[in-house]
Amino acid sequence: MKNKRGTGRYELTNVLKTPTSYRTISLDEETILLLKRHKANQEKKRNRILTKYADYNLVNATDTGNDITPPNLNKVFWRAIENFGVKRISFHSLRHTPATLLLKMGIHPKVVQERLGHASIQITLDTYSHLIPGMQSAAADMLGSLFKRH
Repeated sequence: MKNKRGTGRYELTNVLKTPTSYRTISLDEETILLLKRHKANQEKKRNRILTKYADYNLVNATDTGNDITPPNLNKVFWRAIENFGVKRISFHSLRHTPATLLLKMGIHPKVVQERLGHASIQITLDTYSHLIPGMQSAAADMLGSLFKRH
């Protein structure tokens, strides 16, 4: 969705930002199950109002099938943060959370780069380099454990 030059109006488009934005990522079974449940709920809403439902085949849509504008998405997001009592972050920061968690779990930066759609691993490493010092210590401990006598 693109803001039409500061007008407050948005345009729904299927053109993504960069060539690497078009990618396939693996999902775990629980996430797939949740997405299927979400789609079934959308189908129920669509079937209730039939011709009044704008079917754009969106993952997240209003109850009438229309796109959710960024200001409205932010309102829902801030309300959810408040309701759950979690740290207040920007909506864009949701993108950084799984990347940070994956790197802290020792997932190879190349995998994280591919999931994020960064054009190069350098972008990923530059963005998340602050995590590296802790990872270096963990790597040293793991390597050291290989040489301990039992």
